[in-house]
Amino acid sequence: MGATERGAPDGQRSGSRLHTVGRLACVLPIVALGACGNPMPPYPTGIHNADPGVRIRSIKMAGDRQDRATLPLLVERLEDEDEAVRLFAIIAIEKITGTRLGYEYRKPAVERARAVKRWRQYLQQETTPAASPVTSSAGPGAS
Repeated sequence: MGATERGAPDGQRSGSRLHTVGRLACVLPIVALGACGNPMPPYPTGIHNADPGVRIRSIKMAGDRQDRATLPLLVERLEDEDEAVRLFAIIAIEKITGTRLGYEYRKPAVERARAVKRWRQYLQQETTPAASPVTSSAGPGAS
């Protein structure tokens, strides 16, 4: 009787098995990738991980969560040696703040340093309890 044992009509039993096997073939690689990949370090400490890929994943999480508490860590990553890390850092910062303050991740180090200085000033103003009206009206886009 073969594949049609137990009274199943011809082809129905084997087709059902093939369908199930086909579904598993699609799902198992996805599950395996999640289980076998590098485990994500505790958030947000992954932003400082030695592996640029881990830094990027953590940075992306910060942006997706719009986690303002990570802004100082993200601003530090604007000076990262890895260009991709710098790119994801400014994207995350922009998601959180709505601005880039003129930062461009591919610019020469001297130009990036000027923009990072603006970001540090921004962070300092954000943590200062009562900013003066002149400073506040200048907004985040001011140089």
